[in-house]
Amino acid sequence: MNRILVINRILIMNRILTINRTLTINRIFKVIYRSNISVNSVTSNSKKGGCTSSRIGGCVHYSKLGEAGRSTAETRNELSKLDNLSKLDNLSKLDNLSKLDNLSKLDNLSKLDNLSKLDSAGSIAKNVGVLYNLVKNEVFVYDDRVQRALEELKTNKNEVGDYETLLKVVEIFYRTGDPESMINTLSYFSKDVPYMPDHILVGLTRCFSKAHRTSSLTRALQSQLYLNTCTRSGGEVGRNSGDVGVENVLHCVDVIKDTSILDRVLKLVDFSQCSEYHKLYPPLKLYHTLLTRGGGTIEGFMGRAMRQFESLLNGGTTAGDAICSGDARTFSGGNFSGGSETLSGYADKHMVNCYRMLIKIKNYEPLDYGSISKIISSGYNYSYNYNYNYNYNYNYNYNYNYSTVDLVLLLRDVCSCSYPVDAGVLASICRSVFDNIAQLSKDDLVLVFRFLNKYQPRLTDAQAELLTVQARLHMSAYTARDVLYIVNYYSRIPAGGGSPDLMEKLYNHIAYATNSGVGIGIGTNTGIGVHDGSLSVPQDQDPKSVPRDEDPNIRVYALSKLVIYFGSAPSGSAVTRTAVTGTVNSSMANNSMANNSMANNSMANNSMANKLKRYTRTIAYNHISLNDRTVAYCLYTFYKVKHDPVKLIRQLMPSLDRRLDNSVDLVQALLFFTRNRYTSFYPVLISRVERKLANNEFNCRQLVIVAVCLNNYKKIFTSQLFAVINARLEEMSISQVCTVFNAYAKSGLRSESMISALNQRVLADLGSISSKEAVNLLLPVKKGYIGNQNNQKVVEHIKTLDLDPSDMFDVFGEVPANGNLTDDQVVKCLLCLSDKQRGRETDKFARELYSRVVKIVPSLSENAVRSILRSIQFYGYSKPKVKRVLTNRLVKRDRLNETVKRTGVCGTKRTGVCGTSSTSRGERDNTSRDERNNTVTQRNNLLTFFRHISLGPPHLPLQGK
Repeated sequence: MNRILVINRILIMNRILTINRTLTINRIFKVIYRSNISVNSVTSNSKKGGCTSSRIGGCVHYSKLGEAGRSTAETRNELSKLDNLSKLDNLSKLDNLSKLDNLSKLDNLSKLDNLSKLDSAGSIAKNVGVLYNLVKNEVFVYDDRVQRALEELKTNKNEVGDYETLLKVVEIFYRTGDPESMINTLSYFSKDVPYMPDHILVGLTRCFSKAHRTSSLTRALQSQLYLNTCTRSGGEVGRNSGDVGVENVLHCVDVIKDTSILDRVLKLVDFSQCSEYHKLYPPLKLYHTLLTRGGGTIEGFMGRAMRQFESLLNGGTTAGDAICSGDARTFSGGNFSGGSETLSGYADKHMVNCYRMLIKIKNYEPLDYGSISKIISSGYNYSYNYNYNYNYNYNYNYNYNYSTVDLVLLLRDVCSCSYPVDAGVLASICRSVFDNIAQLSKDDLVLVFRFLNKYQPRLTDAQAELLTVQARLHMSAYTARDVLYIVNYYSRIPAGGGSPDLMEKLYNHIAYATNSGVGIGIGTNTGIGVHDGSLSVPQDQDPKSVPRDEDPNIRVYALSKLVIYFGSAPSGSAVTRTAVTGTVNSSMANNSMANNSMANNSMANNSMANKLKRYTRTIAYNHISLNDRTVAYCLYTFYKVKHDPVKLIRQLMPSLDRRLDNSVDLVQALLFFTRNRYTSFYPVLISRVERKLANNEFNCRQLVIVAVCLNNYKKIFTSQLFAVINARLEEMSISQVCTVFNAYAKSGLRSESMISALNQRVLADLGSISSKEAVNLLLPVKKGYIGNQNNQKVVEHIKTLDLDPSDMFDVFGEVPANGNLTDDQVVKCLLCLSDKQRGRETDKFARELYSRVVKIVPSLSENAVRSILRSIQFYGYSKPKVKRVLTNRLVKRDRLNETVKRTGVCGTKRTGVCGTSSTSRGERDNTSRDERNNTVTQRNNLLTFFRHISLGPPHLPLQGK
């Protein structure tokens, strides 16, 4: 109670002293004003008497030349007035001394009452100053001493003595990553917010806007800052540019709902005052905020801003301002003849922020900042001339390099651009990425993959290897969305450019994370081993690090991407349904080299088959929680890898009736069901396609896919389909038009209007047709859709392109000049013989084909052999050896089937030689595995014993091995 009374007494006396001080000062000013009037009159009178005087520093000085003309009375009168002034001055001094004495007494009273608080505040202020000087750097040491000082600061936050210390404390907590302590500290001083100076409010608002953008304390700081800004500008922001700072408006912009306020403030910006980068950044940031809120552009604003920015880059700043630190130097020069030095260092963060604003503003307003980009991407050049008895020239070349923080922000802005970024800027970003790649975190590295996936810059082998190594380091921390970005990048790389080992690790990581909720029950219920696709934790994988709380749709979608990647790889593209069921192609058993190749392909196929098994089980377990988009993409994945999981599709069939309403999902499902016809669902799918066509809901790309899938459907439907496509031919690219032309030729329809429209469209863009598009025009040329007198130019243009020799032989009858044909081209040319007329050149080319096909017969399938025999028969010319070899290939296959059937080899069935009944599921699974092993052994024995007579008797080694 006594302490409260003392404080009240001190406050009352302070107010009384303030009032007395004001009255005394006003009285003194009045006396001085009157004395000045009298002195001025004296001076004017003295001028009349020939005396001149002047006032310097508030005192009267007379020149020596006028002293002789002065009278004694005038001199006494002036001296008396000066004496009175000096007395008044002495009185005022005494009055001030007495007041100061009283104030010192009051201060002593307050010090006696708050002595302990001042002492503790002094120690806190000292710690705050030391900590602030430490953490204001970009990199600082965080040891136990800093941690103890921070804990002490959290405990004694109520002893902060002034606003400057409060701002430093908040910034310390912000830079050390402790947002909770920021709120606790400022909450203690929340009632002092209306009395804080503007620079304190700006600093606090800057920190809280980044750490707690939506908190009540942030809104209170922004509201008070906006109120102070309005008060100083006369009640409305934007009226007086001298009183309103753009930075104040920028930090309280969240509480400003009217965009016209921002417009008025920006129109009053004077860029000539922005002599540094950190002064140029706030107007650009505020202008970007205006554009993002739907405000209109300001005419001439960005032109003036870019001119100022370019002037700063060209010489408005020194080399030390442009580059923060140098980390690499190379020197070359002679003795006193000159030299050059190349410095490589981090660019100024404010310069990078200004450049980021230009990149972001261009999304809303067309800009041409090519010159600025060129300066930033090429670096800074500075020449120094020194003349002292010698002419010494020195040249500095500064290469900009982005710090890690600036690089991440720049990558984020570039990835969100809606326009193509300049190639020079992309090159500088790539250079900085691989210079700082060891310092990037997991999220930053995923952002790099997003950048590479969008712009697809060409990387060197060393850069690609470094990227792969860095991606492996964060393997245990990847989420399913991160895996999506990484797989998307490596899927776009040409064959052999990716990292199979990295993709395998990503697959194991995401597969275990996806199936972690299933448990070991999947492996036991389906009867498969670890090598057969069961759930197992990878050896380098920590089970606790696998994310299990992620959306199953994202995980299944990422797993689908990986399956497509492995299916498109050379080892996975050969996977067929036979490989999945575990059958072995025995047609290659007659050749030892073919046996080795078959073994290698079998291992690759088994690996891909295991992935498909695991993928199918994952979808079956999670199909209830999957959305329409994920289910449609799973069907598309099965289409890409040429796999038909019948049981899974039957399980999904009831839910497919109410799914696939989106056009993209419908097209993806159409690709799968066109290849794998399901009679119960296919009519439902076609009816939905018809409804989408009637409502014109497909875009051009989707229409092309529908035409490719359904060109052989009912004629009424295909006529309506191509009528819709005919109306939108002008919207399609030339590649899409060529694909539609190929599909229309396959349909067998011959509408003159459609054919004429397709020919005109092809003829209009004839110069842009490459070999890839021309392949789709070969079938229309062959069937007579192209080739009349008006479109002869199209045929001539196609003949000049570099096409496959087998295609040229099929369509135009041109015999390949050289015989360097691949095995696939040989088979294709043999199949084309059925449509050719016999002639000298054709017979000669047929004999070459016959000599080649004899060597590749063991690698051909049964259907291919039958087709070749049929084509040779239609052609009418053959050689006895060719027919004998091809026929023996079929006879040998038939004999092998009879032998297998006669000996009771049951393949992959559970009943047969090794089939036994069992009571437990685990024993039945082990028996099934033994059956498969015994089946493979018996088949190998059969293929070794029943062999062709040309290989010698069975009791002797193979001849020609």
